Amino acid sequence: MYTQSKLPKASVINVSQIITIDKSFLSEKVHTLAHEIIAQVDDGLKLVLKL
Repeated sequence: MYTQSKLPKASVINVSQIITIDKSFLSEKVHTLAHEIIAQVDDGLKLVLKL
């Protein structure tokens, strides 16, 4: 996904380890992911959460 996303660093989305964080921990928007990658994340979440 790294090459598809054009993120500045290699990154991983692990849908099996979901956590919540307070918005105050976020400083700025780093990047926007392509719709295709978001669709893959959605599919993974549906699988893990059995939706």
